[in-house]
Amino acid sequence: MTTVAQHYDLHLGPIYSWMLGNFDLALEGARTELRAALGRAGLAAIIGDDIRAMTRLIGQKS
Repeated sequence: MTTVAQHYDLHLGPIYSWMLGNFDLALEGARTELRAALGRAGLAAIIGDDIRAMTRLIGQKS
């Protein structure tokens, strides 16, 4: 039986490297997609909207 680290190093690591290709390019691509999806508001505004919506739902059930 292998450890998690061994499983990653021997099996998953090469698969992920093959899927992603260059890690730095993949990371920058993900950041670009997130920026486009979040727009100018950013993550904090989206989380704030989610919290406000949940607060309203909880208030309606009380």
